[in-house]
Amino acid sequence: MSIILRKATEADLEMAHALQQAREAGCYKPALSSNAHRAGAHAFYESLGFAQHSFRYVIET
Repeated sequence: MSIILRKATEADLEMAHALQQAREAGCYKPALSSNAHRAGAHAFYESLGFAQHSFRYVIET
């Protein structure tokens, strides 16, 4: 198994664990934030069932 595939598998397991903990804690709508330039991360999140919901704008003061 390549390192890339092994890391993806570990990430899948970590996210599954985090989502299960969230469900057990009563979270009904998990959400996350990601930089717009992280296409690989977005593909990973979508493979888990997440869908893009909105764009976010911030200003640092």
